[in-house]
Amino acid sequence: MRRAWLWFGSEGVSRRKQPQAQSETARCLTLLTNCVLLWNTVYRQEVLRQRQAGGCPVNEAHSEYLSPSRCEHINRLGKHSFTNPAQLDPSHRRPLRHSGD
Repeated sequence: MRRAWLWFGSEGVSRRKQPQAQSETARCLTLLTNCVLLWNTVYRQEVLRQRQAGGCPVNEAHSEYLSPSRCEHINRLGKHSFTNPAQLDPSHRRPLRHSGD
C-alpha cells in the first residue's frame, strides 16, 4: 500500500512549514496506515478461519505471500456507513462479504 494513496489531500505533499506540524501530519498518516494494516490482518485471518471451518484446506506455507497492505476495499472518498453494533458478531467484527455480494 502506498501511504500517499491514503493521504489524498494536498496531493500527498505536506504544505506545513513548522517542523511540529509536519511531524504531526506524519504521525497521523502512520496511525492511519497502521489501522488499515491491522484491519486487513484481522479480517484476512477471519477469512482463512472460515475457509478452514468450511472444509477448504489452507496451506500455511502460502501465508508468507499474503500481504495486509491491500487497500482497494477502502472508501477514502465519499459516504461512509457505520454498522449498528447489534449487527456485529460476538468478537465485535462486521460480517464478511462473500463473493457476489
